[in-house]
Amino acid sequence: MIRSMLTRSWMLGSLMHSGLPQQIAMLLMRVWFGGAMFLAHGWSKIGRNPSEFHDPLGIGLELSLYLVIFAEVFCALLIVVGLATRLATIPLMITMAVAGLLVHPVHTGAMSYFTAYLVLLILGPGKCSLDYLVWRSPAQN
Repeated sequence: MIRSMLTRSWMLGSLMHSGLPQQIAMLLMRVWFGGAMFLAHGWSKIGRNPSEFHDPLGIGLELSLYLVIFAEVFCALLIVVGLATRLATIPLMITMAVAGLLVHPVHTGAMSYFTAYLVLLILGPGKCSLDYLVWRSPAQN
């Protein structure tokens, strides 16, 4: 019985040190924050009338809307699948900073997204991503 407990404890310790929990966490973070951005925010902006949109930077309503759609739809989907992840976080971080600081300064949602995208920018997409499949070296197998 003690040997069985020690073996299970060792196996759990090996699993924790294998990096698998971190890889699963990065996958969940990408899918959640990318998917939620696309479904809850980006999708509803497709086909939207630019005159109903905000222009906090003074670049024009239409351009503001198109840049937000690019970030919240295209970049969010790239994050979900883990392709060009670090690059895709940059437009989303800019969009969330503008939304959180200029458009909706009372709400914390935009800054929560900003923080999640910052973490993905720093840590990368993880091994459960297309980036890993495309860019890993043979030594990383």
